[in-house]
Amino acid sequence: TATVTEVQPDQGISIGQCYAFTVVRIAVEAKPGPLASAGVGRTEPQVRFSRPPGHQTDMKVSGSGAAGPVGGAIAKCLREDREIIINSVGPASVAKCVEAMVLARNALKSDGLELFFFPGFEEIIMTGPGAGEQRSCVRVHVWPEGVVGGG
Repeated sequence: TATVTEVQPDQGISIGQCYAFTVVRIAVEAKPGPLASAGVGRTEPQVRFSRPPGHQTDMKVSGSGAAGPVGGAIAKCLREDREIIINSVGPASVAKCVEAMVLARNALKSDGLELFFFPGFEEIIMTGPGAGEQRSCVRVHVWPEGVVGGG
């Protein structure tokens, strides 16, 4: 499971909001029987509708950039019913990604949309500075769904 929670800022932080991004993965033994082959009793994500490649947008988030423009870009893509795949390398980049998702989520509430996501870890090969170097990144898949019963 993954959650984003607003937390109280540290005493040294005088502006902005702080968020905690918590990812919990618990190993669950496979249950014997016919349902085990279907994934029942495991922690892998359930099969979900994934948009085709023409309806997906790839984004990379920098730890030194501003979260506002990224949040606006996320909200714009979600209003167009596009799935977003965000790559973040490093703790500052992951923090900006989470902050941008929270800003996008707040912007979408008035449109009757809710932001859903699931995080994952991927091994990537760097391009540009550090080209050819293999690193771990957090890859977050974000998609919109209509809110049941209005906003």
